[in-house]
Amino acid sequence: MVRTTLRSVSVLSACLACVWLVSTGADAQTASQDESGWRWADDTRENIYAVSVFAGEGTERNISDTLQNLFDYQGSSDRIAVVALERRLAWFSNSLTLDAEVFYGRHYGRERYHEFGMTGWVRWHRFPWGRWLRTSFGVGIGHS
Repeated sequence: MVRTTLRSVSVLSACLACVWLVSTGADAQTASQDESGWRWADDTRENIYAVSVFAGEGTERNISDTLQNLFDYQGSSDRIAVVALERRLAWFSNSLTLDAEVFYGRHYGRERYHEFGMTGWVRWHRFPWGRWLRTSFGVGIGHS
């Protein structure tokens, strides 16, 4: 019963997040930057949507062990394939963005199940090589 309820809540959350991502978030006329430096992302002037597809393998190690020993790989039989839709919400001084993402993941291997979730991201875009290679670094938090 609890598992069915949690699955229903996850599916409903993902559907609501999709509706929110597709909505404009701000009127196109208010895309100008205010005195604080923030500017709403504008459908007419920028590419504010992104689609990501990726796959990966799990590990039994915790994050601190993984970061301390990047090349000492210990995989597991857990695997995931993910498709995600992201929408840019706002810019700060052409360097920092706020983004929202919804995703669907399929776990396979040791366990098999579906995962839905949404994430809020803060991304940094200004790097010295940015003219040659478009790069961003992001930190996100959300639920699945």
